[in-house]
Amino acid sequence: MSTHRDPRPDLIDDHTAWECLLATQYARDGSDQHGLFGVLHGLRCEGARLVLDRGRLRIEPGEIGDAYPLLRRVYLVPRGAELTTLLAAVAQRLAGGIAARPLRRIAPVVAPRTTRPGRTLFAAIGASVRRVG
Repeated sequence: MSTHRDPRPDLIDDHTAWECLLATQYARDGSDQHGLFGVLHGLRCEGARLVLDRGRLRIEPGEIGDAYPLLRRVYLVPRGAELTTLLAAVAQRLAGGIAARPLRRIAPVVAPRTTRPGRTLFAAIGASVRRVG
């Protein structure tokens, strides 16, 4: 599997959107682990979801759970302008028919955790959030 592909094809409801999002950002960042691509890839490994709501695409915690607010604040907020532009471009591409199927509103999933690539950093942060909170 290519590094810019969706690392969680088992989460089928938003798989196509993640494929588009990651491929678009990979074209900008390459394999820079410290760029937005690396952050998005890590969040998806942990089970983050994409939701299309009133024509806007947004990231939701999905399987990440309680660690998401910290991850968002540390990794996404500092890249807010770049992320907003990326999400708008991908939403426009999805609305233009690139996606094979529409996204649905996704209910939070509680599933057994399994080891996924890129898990070390995010799992450590999640564990520290649970200890503090």
